Amino acid sequence: MKKERINPLSTSNSPVALTSGLMQKFAVILPMHNEKTLANHVTENLSAILERNQWPGQIIVVDDGSSDKTFAVLNSMQVSLGIHVLRHARRNGYGAACWTGIQAALDLDVTYAIVMDGDGTQDPNDLQNFFAQSR
Repeated sequence: MKKERINPLSTSNSPVALTSGLMQKFAVILPMHNEKTLANHVTENLSAILERNQWPGQIIVVDDGSSDKTFAVLNSMQVSLGIHVLRHARRNGYGAACWTGIQAALDLDVTYAIVMDGDGTQDPNDLQNFFAQSR
């Protein structure tokens, strides 16, 4: 079977490919900058939703050079939640953080990448829409 390249997709109105009835692996990328107060909640909530629905997703969080303790908060959750935490030494901007996450997703051999804002403005429950489009 030929492997598709990763497709950066939004969280709504986007189909996910099915192979022999099984969902292909995907990654949710969370770019963050100075989100120490929300990092724990947003990441744990997303992880719980993926686990509850048995979706085969990886979580990749990119700290874009935060000056607060965002990276420390994320790093403390890395093992317990099984998330991938990356950090820019200095702020490079939202687009660069997304691109870093996409490159990490390629290294994880996922088929699709979904970028969600790391400040919790998007509801992870909306990922259901992503999967509903594949039916």
